[in-house]
Amino acid sequence: VPLFVFNVSFPEFCLLALVIDLASGYYLAFNFQVSHVSTECDYPLGEQAASDIEDEWAVSQVRTSLDYHHNNKLVAFFCGALNYQIEHHLFPSVSQYH
Repeated sequence: VPLFVFNVSFPEFCLLALVIDLASGYYLAFNFQVSHVSTECDYPLGEQAASDIEDEWAVSQVRTSLDYHHNNKLVAFFCGALNYQIEHHLFPSVSQYH
């Protein structure tokens, strides 16, 4: 359908799809990495098995995630409210916008 609607050739469509996938993939990777890979996060065991962690589940979620830019509606909009990562890990079925 997009080939007919946008009146583009198949190679142009494939190139556009590739650019869109690369851009959205970079955007998502950036959003996830900011909240999970930080010097402020604690990784108590590194490569060891999860069964060896002595913290309670909720404590572990708080220590290994990061919130940033609280009360910034623009950041919350562009990140899909994933800047509230701790809340997302503790209450995954509740929308981060609440």
